[in-house]
Amino acid sequence: MKKIFFIVIFFSISFLLFAQSRTNVGIEKAEGPAYIFRQADPHSKEIALTFDDGPNDPYTTEILDILKKYNAKATFFVVGKNVLKYPQTVKRMYLEGHAIGNHTYGHPDLIVKGGLFKMRKEMIETEEIIQDVTGQKPFLFRPPYGSGGNIEAKNRGYYIIEWSVSAKNGAKDPDPDTIIKNVLLNTRGGSVILCHDGLRLKNFDRSNMVKALPAIILYLQSEGYKFVTVPELFNLNPPTPEKNFKVNGLRRGKPRLK
Repeated sequence: MKKIFFIVIFFSISFLLFAQSRTNVGIEKAEGPAYIFRQADPHSKEIALTFDDGPNDPYTTEILDILKKYNAKATFFVVGKNVLKYPQTVKRMYLEGHAIGNHTYGHPDLIVKGGLFKMRKEMIETEEIIQDVTGQKPFLFRPPYGSGGNIEAKNRGYYIIEWSVSAKNGAKDPDPDTIIKNVLLNTRGGSVILCHDGLRLKNFDRSNMVKALPAIILYLQSEGYKFVTVPELFNLNPPTPEKNFKVNGLRRGKPRLK
């Protein structure tokens, strides 16, 4: 049954992509500061899968299993509180060669509930937690809801990573077929694909994302695309922070690794 499912998906999407290519000519290049990235070279055969709001087990672990099976790399923008719940999952991300980015400590709306101190606090707490687990300070930042804190993140030595394609599974997972179409109908070379493996601080059902992922990977690999991390896609190295902000008393406790 699984083989039949993938064959049907493969041919139906091939037809849809052909039809889409008749009207979508080229990709709009992102405008903005040099430290904000959302779309790489559209002539490239590399693309970046990204996952927000995790870790959120068992779904994040299932996603890692799929990525390992198909030899694909991804970038995970993790929430600090969730890392404290699932430190071993984040450690596995790092050990298996995936990139890990800062998605704040509690996933607040930095535009509505921001303020300079709040932004710093959210970033610093999470970078300390990630560093405790992986031994590496993150240098990728994605603000919750896609906006807020960009200047502060830049000052702390982060690149801000947006996206050019969305699975549209933020507030809830559509059915697997819809997720597959949302991704494949819009992906081109150099795409940064936004997916969610969690939902803010909730233990949220992402089983449809898990079901859709193999078909997404298999189809794009069959088209010659390679799944790489965001730093690989944009050739990014850790930048030098413009300022060294120090905020004391922010650590909520180190995650306990068994």
